[in-house]
Amino acid sequence: MRVVKDEPFELYVDSLHIDPEHQAFWQPVTEPRSFGKDLVELNGGPFETLGWGCMTNQQKDELVPVDVFLEDIEFTHGYRRRLTMEMLKQRDWRLLFSVFTVTDRVQHILYRCYDRLHPMHDAEEAAQKVTFFGEEITLADAVPAIYRQMDRVVGEVMAQLAPEDTLLLCADHGFTSYRRGLVVNNWLAQEGFLALKTDLNATSQRSLSAAIDWSRTEAYSVGLGMVYLNLEGREPQGIVTRDEAPALLARVQERFLALKDGEVAAGASARIMPGFYDGPEAWGTLEYPCADLMLGLAEYYRVAWTSVSGNLRLAEGDGGRIVVGDLFEDNDSLWSGDHASNDPNVVTGIFFANRKVRTSDGAPFSVLDIAPTVLGLVGAPAAAEFDRPTLVVE
Repeated sequence: MRVVKDEPFELYVDSLHIDPEHQAFWQPVTEPRSFGKDLVELNGGPFETLGWGCMTNQQKDELVPVDVFLEDIEFTHGYRRRLTMEMLKQRDWRLLFSVFTVTDRVQHILYRCYDRLHPMHDAEEAAQKVTFFGEEITLADAVPAIYRQMDRVVGEVMAQLAPEDTLLLCADHGFTSYRRGLVVNNWLAQEGFLALKTDLNATSQRSLSAAIDWSRTEAYSVGLGMVYLNLEGREPQGIVTRDEAPALLARVQERFLALKDGEVAAGASARIMPGFYDGPEAWGTLEYPCADLMLGLAEYYRVAWTSVSGNLRLAEGDGGRIVVGDLFEDNDSLWSGDHASNDPNVVTGIFFANRKVRTSDGAPFSVLDIAPTVLGLVGAPAAAEFDRPTLVVE
């Protein structure tokens, strides 16, 4: 709990967390349960066990001020650092895996202060001074400052390693400023892949179910750049046959790669998933875990907020007729940095090791290298289903 204001009195109460020392039988947070008690002893007290670490959404929704958000960043980073360092000292592990998320959270919220061209950038706010990890910084320096803290942790970890230890440090994604959002279903409608009902009015809902004429719709989007075909036999009112699907996906891909926001290219990549991801679930079934097409937006772009839930932006045209609205909109949210729905080459994650490593086939490093390499280092067999071989560690 945290007092946010004293006049009028305002108290912020976080989610009620699960006690790691006394875990309910139906809600374990460690395996085995006794490990929770060990962690409490190592940490010197309880720790967060529920929800999204750090008050990121609370700051986005302006439920807490930015200084409280940064206090929570310090708190979360502090206990995870303590747990990591204490576990390193135990020396009874073959594999120690530790996750730090504070770099992600700070960039989601404070990229607007770091990026002077962001629509939400306020020079006065960016120059505001705060105390962060005992250092006086401006909000504009918060992103570099959190990376300095992570650099310190890496140094502390390396100082604890034995000569035979291998350290792999990786991130599954990078970041970019989220300045502009694409309303994906508006774009699909403009390109003729999605059709609106003809009886819409000014009060019509913008949702997929209320606005779309499925009898004339070939493709739609829900989520962070995921495009699905209105596939016959999979969607309730599907009209696209399996024979038509490859050519249709190729047309959507081609149009997206030509997409521009004014003179700026906004569509950077579009991955057709059938054939790229092949797993135990067959494409074209409800069990298939991927979209049919995965869009990758250019730097400074993301899908618009309304697109995540599959909605559209509608507008009133000539004669009161309801039409699709603008394709792009400025991001006016405090959630000002992102990586989701970007071309992966725009937001590439980092990879470091304390030993010389290389790929056995000369390919670039990939997050898919980590699992087989870790198994190889501890002498466990790699699964036959892995797409990548073990890294060569010298």
